[in-house]
Amino acid sequence: DFPPDVIQLEVECCFRHWINKVKHTSACSGLYGLCGNYLPLYLQWKQVSKLNLDLNLPRYDYAFGSLTPETQDFNNTIYKSPFDCRTWRPNSAPEQYWHSFVVERPQGMPVIAIIAHDDVLFNTDVEPKIAECLQDYSLVLAHLFGSRFGEILYFIDGELITFAAFSHIVSKGFADDRLDRLIDKILSSLEKTYYG
Repeated sequence: DFPPDVIQLEVECCFRHWINKVKHTSACSGLYGLCGNYLPLYLQWKQVSKLNLDLNLPRYDYAFGSLTPETQDFNNTIYKSPFDCRTWRPNSAPEQYWHSFVVERPQGMPVIAIIAHDDVLFNTDVEPKIAECLQDYSLVLAHLFGSRFGEILYFIDGELITFAAFSHIVSKGFADDRLDRLIDKILSSLEKTYYG
């Protein structure tokens, strides 16, 4: 009898081996994940901060153990898991602090960008100048996280753009047949490439 975590590690190693042999994939295996780099938010922000992009990043504090996080000057405070890319509504502190990860919700309108191959779709209309920036940034960020498919959450406040999170999983909230048509186009293109 092997512990479940040992079995999971063995299965992931096997999958990594086979995924890395495939010539064309939507994502290569990466840090902490089989589909690109599955990083907690604070490491996503650290990686993005190294790029030369005109992007703001959320303020946060990570308090270890029972220490109280330093959030006195935060507005719209969110207590969440560092792996939670979806929860961006301000909430109250839990009754007990234990390894608290606290984020200040960025100002502005949330905009979701879906990356599929070399195309980017938005969940809402965005000013053309901002849309052009988001298009370029989204492709760079998807590459940074080792994927050609995923979802990015931005907050737009005038001309200020804040990168909030990258997820390899597209949310169910993007109920739009544009994505279906785009995926059909990509699959048709791949089929022609490989099967003539």
